[in-house]
Order: sequence, then C-alpha cells, then structure tokens
Amino acid sequence: MADITKRIAGIIAAEINAKPDQALAAIGLLSMGFAVVLVITPGAGVLVITWLVGWYAVVLGLALLVLAWEVRRELTGAAPRSSARPGTPHPAT
Repeated sequence: MADITKRIAGIIAAEINAKPDQALAAIGLLSMGFAVVLVITPGAGVLVITWLVGWYAVVLGLALLVLAWEVRRELTGAAPRSSARPGTPHPAT
C-alpha cells in the first residue's frame, strides 16, 4: 500500500511541476472520481469515509500548496531558492 501511495504522490508532484496550469484540471478530476466512489459505495462505514476524506484533504492540500508556490514564482519572476542556509558562506568557485 505504501508503494502505491508513493507512486501516486510522485505522479502528482511530477504533473504539478511540469504543467501547473493543468494541475487544477487534475484536481477537479480527482474530486469527481472521489464523489463517484462515495456514491457507488454508500454502504461503506463512517470510519472508512472519514479516512478517505482525511487523506483526500491531505493530498489536495499539499497539491494546492505546491501549485500556489509555482504560481507565486511565475508571478514574481523569482528564481528557485538555494538550499544553502541564510548566513552561511558560499563555497569558493
């Protein structure tokens, strides 16, 4: 199960980084798919639906955060941040 989750997260991250404008469409399709699953299986327990809603919220929240950072970077024209800590000397070139 963890392997499937990692693959799905990798696909979502790659899609958002490659095409941020299409990420909203992917999120919309994910939302509709989630709704269909809930309509098809109304007999599912409340606990299962709670877990599905919780994981959906986590994945959607992370995807929207990444998308927001991409849009902000595009709007401000800022370069990607360096991984060096502020105040650390830069290595000599």
